[in-house]
Amino acid sequence: MEDKVTEIWENFDKQLRGLICSKMNNNDECLDVLQDVYLKIIKNIDKIGAVENMPSYLNKLASNAVIDHYRQRSKKPISGNDNMAELVIIDEVNKDEEELKNCCLQCLEPGINTLPGKYKEALILSELEGMPQKEVAEKLGITLSGAKSRVQRAREKLRVEIIRCCYNQKS
Repeated sequence: MEDKVTEIWENFDKQLRGLICSKMNNNDECLDVLQDVYLKIIKNIDKIGAVENMPSYLNKLASNAVIDHYRQRSKKPISGNDNMAELVIIDEVNKDEEELKNCCLQCLEPGINTLPGKYKEALILSELEGMPQKEVAEKLGITLSGAKSRVQRAREKLRVEIIRCCYNQKS
C-alpha cells in the first residue's frame, strides 16, 4: 500500500499540484487541498490501485477536491473587519424564480452598468432576457461567434468588477 502511494506521489505530484494551484488564488489553500487529495488517495488506495487511467482519475479527484473546498468555504460565515459589510450566504432560497432573478439583478446591476455598451447589451440579452446567443447575434448584427465572444467577455469583465468591488474596497 505504501509503495503505491509513493509511486503516485512521485509520478503525479507535479501534475496534481499544478492542476489544483491553477484553480486557486491562495498558495496555502492550494497546499491544503493537495493534502486533502493525498489523504483521499491513502484512504482509498485499494480502489485507486485498480484504476485503468490513473492520470484522468487523479485529475478528476483533484478537481472535485477544489470544488469541495469552495463549497465548504462558501458555507462558512465570513468575518470581516470594521470597514467591510457583513455578507450573508443563502443556502436555500424560498423565493420564486422571478423574485430571485430580481434580487440577483439588483445586486449585479452596478457591476453590469460599468460594462462597455456592446458587452452590457450582449450580456443583458443573453443572460437576463434568456435570449439564445444565435438570436443575440442576429439582433446585434454580428456573427454567432462574435456574440458568444461578447457574452463571454462581458461575464469576465463583470466577474473582475465584482471581485474588485468586493475584495479591494479601501475606505
